[in-house]
Amino acid sequence: MSKFWVYKRLIYLIILIIGMGLLLWKLLPLPTTLPDLAPPQTAIPSSTSAQQIVFLKSVDEPDLWRLPIDLSLPPIQITFTGGKVYDYAVAPDGSHLTYSAHNEQQGVDLWEVGMDGKNLRILLACVEDVCTEPAYSPDGRTLAYSHRPKGGLFTLDTTASSIWLLHLADLSSQSLLPKPTDTGIQPVWSPDGQWMAYADERDQTVQVFNLSTKEMLSIESDQGNSVAWSLDSRSFYFTRTHVRSDEQVYVFLYLYDMTTRKEHTIFGEDTPDIGSYNLPAIAPDSHGFAFTASVGGSSVGQQIFTAYLTGQSIHPVTTADRYAHGALAWDSTGARLLFQRIELGNSDARPEVFVWDAKSGVTTLVAQDAALPTWIPKVK
Repeated sequence: MSKFWVYKRLIYLIILIIGMGLLLWKLLPLPTTLPDLAPPQTAIPSSTSAQQIVFLKSVDEPDLWRLPIDLSLPPIQITFTGGKVYDYAVAPDGSHLTYSAHNEQQGVDLWEVGMDGKNLRILLACVEDVCTEPAYSPDGRTLAYSHRPKGGLFTLDTTASSIWLLHLADLSSQSLLPKPTDTGIQPVWSPDGQWMAYADERDQTVQVFNLSTKEMLSIESDQGNSVAWSLDSRSFYFTRTHVRSDEQVYVFLYLYDMTTRKEHTIFGEDTPDIGSYNLPAIAPDSHGFAFTASVGGSSVGQQIFTAYLTGQSIHPVTTADRYAHGALAWDSTGARLLFQRIELGNSDARPEVFVWDAKSGVTTLVAQDAALPTWIPKVK
């Protein structure tokens, strides 16, 4: 048989196969959809009943994120500044927040955004000045903040800062301080909204100003910290450097009574095992507080403790001295405590956010490479 006939039969066979394929295509129904070759996707719930927190995520390029404390949803990004957020404050009703962010003029502006990331608006364009440390009044109508003139956020001299008020209804602003030469940082409202406390680093004092009567109280405090108010606004806690009998320098914690106008030592000479104290976070049940302090005279490795408001019954929450703890915040019931920690002596360490259950004593990691956590109040 010649090669010609072999090639001819092959051509006939190919034509036959093609024809049978066309016939089957006509007779057999095709599937209406193509098979999904991707792995099945689990639906993500759109809402949760769990209380949520907000925090700065990615400390090298910080933006704000929120997360349900039971971890029933993944973290949700709120701001998209590309890492320009400096600090923030959550509104009393939990529906939105104010944050400070770097601008193109080397200053820091104030912005407002909803918890869903919507309704973004600029509250105050500070141009080359630095506007930080926003603090909502209890009724949510006014925002206190510290204002630093042109010179950059990271200048060492903070004695040029002053406290201003921004009225959110019309975005008008005014200086809180009676004199143009008065200085202050870290504004803190009293829970009743009648008083504003702030730190004056130039005079090494805590100033407490009555917004109605204009009365001013001045208390010696050389730590550059403001105060922590009691829930009834009748007293506040502050810190001051003190030299103990062993000639070592420590930071003591004091209580100032607004009724008697007298101060009382809460932690100091009688707690030799604990060194320097920081301002406490008052529990909403009004029976106690949490605070951080160094142990055994060390200035590093701040640990968390709880105690009654009078300073009695000190109990440790953390004991790992290779970590520094801070940014304490109680939930609305006083049952859980948020805090951040970072490992000391490790240049690659990143802060982590934990929640501690006061009843069970269990501590749970909720966010990594995250800082400055706080609770989002539930909208009523």
